[in-house]
Amino acid sequence: MSYIPFSMRCMICGEESGGKNYCNHCYRLLQRGKGCKKLSKFLDWNIENKKGVDERMVKLEDKPFVIAEDLKDGETFTIIDEGEYREQDFGTEDKPDIRRMFDITISVKGIEYTWTMNKTTRLNFIRGFGNNTKEWINKKGKFTLVKQNVFGNIKNIIYGSPLTAKNGKVK
Repeated sequence: MSYIPFSMRCMICGEESGGKNYCNHCYRLLQRGKGCKKLSKFLDWNIENKKGVDERMVKLEDKPFVIAEDLKDGETFTIIDEGEYREQDFGTEDKPDIRRMFDITISVKGIEYTWTMNKTTRLNFIRGFGNNTKEWINKKGKFTLVKQNVFGNIKNIIYGSPLTAKNGKVK
């Protein structure tokens, strides 16, 4: 077992965290307001030692990102805002690969998520609702989960499409 400096470990479970305060598992639980045994022990320790949770933990304000494991094929959602583009670098320091990503807030079963729509999904919604994303607010859509090969790994990919009435008109 290799030595991992404390600064590279999760504050809650002690697992390797890549220099962040929390590992991905604990971070997702905190975003959803859920807990696990390790998180409960961490919070209990803070209470017993009269340390406020606010002193040791960062309050997470952001909505969780949608992942395929959170969804069921055919599940519906409601669009909450008009979304926005952001730039993300997928490259290295030597060879940057900056791409524009489109994030939009959606509600699934009353829980708000941030969803990075892929190009296929964006085109589906443009065909269904038009290219003005302000007109997408409060419109409904449906998820389709497809297993695809992504860089040699089979993953569930999330696609979305506008929910339409039986007569073909968009709701």
